[in-house]
Amino acid sequence: MPKHQPIENTRKQPLGVDAESIPREKRGRTTAPQTPVDLHAHKVELPAPLVEYVHTKLGAKLGAFALQIDRVSVRFDDVNGPRGGADCECRLQAVLPGRPSVVAVERATSPRAAFDAATASLTRAVKRSLDRAGMSQGLSAAKRKSARRAPAAAPAEVEAEVVAESAPPPKTPRKQRNYVPSAQKLGQRARAETTSGKSRATAAKARR
Repeated sequence: MPKHQPIENTRKQPLGVDAESIPREKRGRTTAPQTPVDLHAHKVELPAPLVEYVHTKLGAKLGAFALQIDRVSVRFDDVNGPRGGADCECRLQAVLPGRPSVVAVERATSPRAAFDAATASLTRAVKRSLDRAGMSQGLSAAKRKSARRAPAAAPAEVEAEVVAESAPPPKTPRKQRNYVPSAQKLGQRARAETTSGKSRATAAKARR
C-alpha cells in the first residue's frame, strides 16, 4: 500500500482555481488551489481579469491559512444604483472548521477597490481567529508562547545564582560602648577567674 502523503500548504497560490477537482464529501483539509471560492455579483460587472485578480489576491493573503479554511465566498453588490458614489459593496466570508465564520464588508467606488479593502480586513480577522484557537498556519499557540518564554527563564536563574554567590557574609552586630553585662554574666566571669590556674597560684603565694 502506498504511504500516506501529508497535505502540503501551498501558500500564495491562487485560491479556489482547482476546487472542482475534489468532490465536496471528500474534501477535508484543502490546499489553496483546492479551497472553494464562491463568487457572485449583483448589478456589478465582473470582467475576466477581475475574476482572476480575485483568486490571485485571495491566495496571496489567505493561502497561508488554506488548510484551516473550508471555503470563501465573495459577493459584489451595487447598493446605490444610478446615484453613483461609493456604491460598490464587497462582502467576504471565510468559513473556518470548528470556529465562527469571519465576515468583512467594505464599500468603494469600484469593485476592485472594495475587494482590496475587504480582503485586508478579512485577512486580519482570520489570522486573529486562528491565533486564538492556536491554529495559525498550523502552529500551536501554546508552543509559540513556551518557545518565547523558555530563553528568558535561563538568564534569570543564572543571575539569581550569581547574586547568591557574590553576596557578602552577614555581619555580626557590634557591642555598644555603654554595654553593661548582666549580673549572671558577671557571676560566671568571677567564678571562672577564681577557679583558673593563675588565680590558684596567686592565692598560694599569698598564703606563704
